[in-house]
Amino acid sequence: MSYTNLTANGIEIQKGFLDKLNLVNDLDVSDNPIVLDTFIDDLYERVGPFLIGISLNDNNLHEFDMVDVSLKDLNELVELNIAKNSLKKIKSTLTIRFKNMEKLNISNNKVEGLCRPNLDIVELFPNINLIDASRNKIETLQERCFKGLSRLQKLDLRGNLLAYVSRKSFYGPPQLVETLTNRPYFCCIIPAKIVTCEPSMISDTLSSCQHLLAHTSLQYFVWVVGCLAFFGNIIVIIQNCYLNNTQGKVHILLINNLAMSDLVMSIYLFIIAFANSNYNNNQYGQRSEEWLRNPLCVLSCILVTTSSLVSVFLMLIISVDRFIVIALVFKAEKLSMLATRVITGIIWLACFTFALVPASFSIDKPGHNRLYTYNSMCMPSNYENYLYRIWMIIYIFLTIIGWIITCTLYVGIFISVYKTRKAAGKIIPKESKILAMRLCVILITDLISWVPYYAVNNFGFITSRGVDVITLQFVGIFALPINSAVNPFLYTITGRAVFKRLFILPATCLTKFIRKPKSQAQPTRSKVLILSTIYNTHEDDYE
Repeated sequence: MSYTNLTANGIEIQKGFLDKLNLVNDLDVSDNPIVLDTFIDDLYERVGPFLIGISLNDNNLHEFDMVDVSLKDLNELVELNIAKNSLKKIKSTLTIRFKNMEKLNISNNKVEGLCRPNLDIVELFPNINLIDASRNKIETLQERCFKGLSRLQKLDLRGNLLAYVSRKSFYGPPQLVETLTNRPYFCCIIPAKIVTCEPSMISDTLSSCQHLLAHTSLQYFVWVVGCLAFFGNIIVIIQNCYLNNTQGKVHILLINNLAMSDLVMSIYLFIIAFANSNYNNNQYGQRSEEWLRNPLCVLSCILVTTSSLVSVFLMLIISVDRFIVIALVFKAEKLSMLATRVITGIIWLACFTFALVPASFSIDKPGHNRLYTYNSMCMPSNYENYLYRIWMIIYIFLTIIGWIITCTLYVGIFISVYKTRKAAGKIIPKESKILAMRLCVILITDLISWVPYYAVNNFGFITSRGVDVITLQFVGIFALPINSAVNPFLYTITGRAVFKRLFILPATCLTKFIRKPKSQAQPTRSKVLILSTIYNTHEDDYE
């Protein structure tokens, strides 16, 4: 008999049962409540040297001694499967060598290492060809861990932490050509002789084995957006602080704080840009841990988290303020400067603390114990660690709730303006349309920056594949910073004072210096009058 499958039969060893397995070459007794030492002893008494393959998968084994599957000097096993058990280590109480062993499957266990003292593969299986150690708890691969395995060709380490791995870990096996893992930058570390490797740092990833920012366009993008956000928001703050007609106004204070949060985002972008320049020596993959453990990466994580959260909650407070001013003008008391300062102070303190606590636990920790794992942009992305996963869910939940309330208030503002105009028996003029358009533009641009982030995270939660960290990096580095660069233009350039300087005054000057017949000049003056009317109506709302 060449193969016998006794999987999931609830076997209980009975006298005479094993007599029927004589001359079996390949035996599968997975998912059965066997007692290993008793079963193997009885099995070898009858089968002896004929058995070359055995599967003991899913038998709830907690210990495994290779002596139990050996027969003195007649160790003819070619394939051993002991997957889906609870093994922490595989030992051998006697000096045994399985010279014919080609395939070893120890996947889905709790094995913590492939080298001594957890498992001496070199001594036990000198001619092994394939090792499947996927979905274990292997954190460390010592230097020259596989030295002596002259025939090893494939190594499957997917689903392991692999926090401490070096290039020298794979020195030794001359025929090793394929390694499979889930650990980012792993393929940047291994020797060039390994031609098949996962995950490969291909061209569509944000970072590569050579550069922190894989493409030149990404490098320019970070610098350009960072400069726009930095200088744009500084201009907003300076203008609002030194113009007499903007001092002491609640909504200006809120916009200044929003500009500060966007300024923090620009500092984050500058740190990433400088880090890319510092590690721009075509060896980023090998030095990735040096950057990911750098205090600047932890600081970047704090900055980007604080900035994004503060931005969302300030948008919420701005919408509340505008709703009170426009929709509840006679029903509710406006926010005072003191109350606004207290609220904004609490927002900054709460958001900074929320970002600081998990980031502080990421200092000098391996990838699986960091809030941002192996994310080269240092953005929160750890869904594997249980505590960080809870933090990520709270982070997303808070921002979603903030946006829902903000959207609701903006809709309420639009409805209030519409009802007011209709009740007065007037046709809705252009200024109301401009107001609605401006609110929509502000809301849409902010939501555009967040919707992709929510989509990637929610898709990962509802599917078995998990959150795509690579896509999350792209969304984070493109969407959120762009919002920080655009906000200064939306909140200042579309404001009444700036709009008047940029458009109305130049148009007025043109009408004075360009001499035309009255019949031709009148339309130009009419347009200027319309623009002035639009921005003089609801003056407080536009400043």
